[in-house]
Amino acid sequence: MVSDFYYRLVREECERYFFPYQRIRGLLGIGSLSFYAMAETVVLKVAMSCQGCVGAVNRVLSKMEGVDSFEIELKEQKVTVKGNVKPDAVLQTVSKTGKKTTFWEEETKEPSPAIANATATE
Repeated sequence: MVSDFYYRLVREECERYFFPYQRIRGLLGIGSLSFYAMAETVVLKVAMSCQGCVGAVNRVLSKMEGVDSFEIELKEQKVTVKGNVKPDAVLQTVSKTGKKTTFWEEETKEPSPAIANATATE
């Protein structure tokens, strides 16, 4: 075990120069090494029709390592996950519920009628 003196010394140096406090724990062998992963926000479209579906997604995300928080929106069928996770891993984890799961795609704006007419006349 690392003595408190060295722990504080390294923590102060790393806070000052390199890492936020949470990442120090891994350098000292305290906790997991998941701090090397970058914080991600993953947005998924999940086919959910009831509160049971929401519960299933909630269960698998609660058990997933690296997840800091998540939000499940039944009406929009949207799941937002934040944490030190890989997008593909989140997709696979939520897919284990048996629900159709894809990455959320941003809606593209339709071109204005003036632009559509100009393109059609060319």
